[in-house]
Amino acid sequence: MLFMSPFQGSDTQLSTSSTSLNLSQPPSTSLNFFPYLRTTKQARLMSKHIFVVEDDHLYATLLSDHLTDQGYSVTVFHTGEDCLERLSDKPDVIILDYYLDSEVAGAKNGLEILKIIHKTAPEQKVIMLSAQEHYGVALQTISSGAIHYVIKELGSFGDIDNILAKV
Repeated sequence: MLFMSPFQGSDTQLSTSSTSLNLSQPPSTSLNFFPYLRTTKQARLMSKHIFVVEDDHLYATLLSDHLTDQGYSVTVFHTGEDCLERLSDKPDVIILDYYLDSEVAGAKNGLEILKIIHKTAPEQKVIMLSAQEHYGVALQTISSGAIHYVIKELGSFGDIDNILAKV
């Protein structure tokens, strides 16, 4: 985004407590041209590391790209077993798909992985993600330690954003 001074040719200055910017000069090509405009929320998000456990490669990529665009650090796993191997990395939140059987035959499903996570690291925050709209499935995941259950639908990325903003 290009910011132009309405006073071309003048020595217009924009100052904050720690930064001074001469608006009569062309903007820098640096991505940090306005670093002082970063909000506290953005700074807080930058420090959150999210694990996405999703066997659908396209959906995993879309979700990962969305979360990265929101300022999160994201690691994607296509099986729950791969996620369990890296649980010692202590992610802030794990977004875990309910069905995880398309990548590896016989792989554990999300509910089984959730139970292992909850037993291994009871304080770990896990958001379950599924196309399952059954109340019973959602109740099972919540009673097994998930902090939230999100149904994969048009607004699910926004739902995830709202949940992550609160944890």
